Amino acid sequence: MPPRFKRLVLTALLFASALAPFPSHAAKVMEMEADDMMRAVSHVKDTLALTPNQQILWQQVSSKSTAMLRIRQSRREKLQAMLKAALADPRGELRELDSGVDAETSTSAAENKELRALWLSVNDALDDQQRQKVAQFMISQLDRVEAPPRAAGPGPERGEGGQRHHKPDSAGGPPRF
Repeated sequence: MPPRFKRLVLTALLFASALAPFPSHAAKVMEMEADDMMRAVSHVKDTLALTPNQQILWQQVSSKSTAMLRIRQSRREKLQAMLKAALADPRGELRELDSGVDAETSTSAAENKELRALWLSVNDALDDQQRQKVAQFMISQLDRVEAPPRAAGPGPERGEGGQRHHKPDSAGGPPRF
């Protein structure tokens, strides 16, 4: 792989890694949701040993990203309520509701593009060692996705067929993950 292409791939992955799910939650790159990805920002940031200028840029981008996602959540909650109210109307027509969903999809796509641009600006401010740390983090995420599922054999808390038996919590509630 040519070095220039490799660097381009690593640059593109910065956004995904900076906003990637926590290490325990692997996801395919095209399935990563911005809301979920924002949770890992502090994890990635802590490993980079940012300079004061990088920290300022990181904070600005993180704040703007969080604000954008908060507005998105509010917008989606309003859309949800509107759709629910429209569906409760017996004369409501599903096809008429499609425009709101299309508008949200378009708006979200534009926001995702802006978020990528913001986080790529952070990547531009990183040095090679920091970019390598981001790349290693991203590789670990991708490896977890691509790893074959573990064989489900009997073991602790597993019965025949490898099925996990969940014990209810002390309050007798539903099983926990």
